[in-house]
Amino acid sequence: MLGAGLPDDMIEAKSDNERGFWEGREVIALDERALEKFGSWWGGWQSIDTKRLLGSKKLVASARELVRKGFPDADFIVLKDPRVSRLLPLWQQALEQEGFRCVHVVALRHPGAVADSLRHRNELSPEASTLSWLAHTLDAEHHAREKPHVIVAFENLLRDWRAEMDRVSRALDIEWPEEPESVAHAVDEFIEPGLAHAAPDAVADAVFAVNPLYDVLKRWSADNRQSGDEATVDSWRTLLAPVRAQPSAVALVARERRKAVEGMRAKGKRPGWFGTPRRWNPIQNKALNLEAAAAWAWLMRERQHAVDAERRGSNGGRGSRTRKLARRRR
Repeated sequence: MLGAGLPDDMIEAKSDNERGFWEGREVIALDERALEKFGSWWGGWQSIDTKRLLGSKKLVASARELVRKGFPDADFIVLKDPRVSRLLPLWQQALEQEGFRCVHVVALRHPGAVADSLRHRNELSPEASTLSWLAHTLDAEHHAREKPHVIVAFENLLRDWRAEMDRVSRALDIEWPEEPESVAHAVDEFIEPGLAHAAPDAVADAVFAVNPLYDVLKRWSADNRQSGDEATVDSWRTLLAPVRAQPSAVALVARERRKAVEGMRAKGKRPGWFGTPRRWNPIQNKALNLEAAAAWAWLMRERQHAVDAERRGSNGGRGSRTRKLARRRR
């Protein structure tokens, strides 16, 4: 609305997002192919190897072509898709090679609001939603860190979009093609805070566990950075790394199913219930919840081990030595 060019193939609004998604179909399709290449999917949390991602000449060429075709006449564009958070190096390279200066707005949502939304829409567990929130949020912040970027909290945008867009403009050194006041009436009508999922009063244990990370990023959205903040953020990346290293079994099965369905349709056959998203998606989401439960249990054990080790270090290791002496005396 402030004048940035948008893709001309945006997906339509749906009942769970009445104001629209603002995402191009071809961008989504390319991002899905890229995630599939690394054994993941939109709801996953698997890590994306940057070297392998940028080493895929086909993906890079496709992204560049999409930028050329999707934004042929615009010199100031906006590219939005949650999957971009995990694939940012790909799009950054494609945009820069096409002559754009790439700057980043990292959108921050409360993990409780995300979990509540995905529970209603996809019946995903708090553990699955929180793992996905961690992957998207940590990757977005990490990849944007060395470039001009700004973190925008969703509730701040809803409360005072003028102040937030002024803040974005200053942080990224950009001028809006449209003066904010010239489109203020349209924006005021568009933004309806009642449609947003607020953070629930009672949050699941998984959401509660990541509150320290969210609190840091929320302060950053108010331009309040403190000593040790980056170490806190990076500690979560380190903790999560082993969980993210393995491909998703659910994603791999989904990939094989997609290939089978496409093959049957190419032969003029009907895939039946096997190919119906209405039948398949609930099965897939239940499997993802099981995958998340195991990953989350491991993650929390490792987190507790790290906390215990830190406590032992802070008291000079006295607890550990006491146990050794006790065994020796017996």
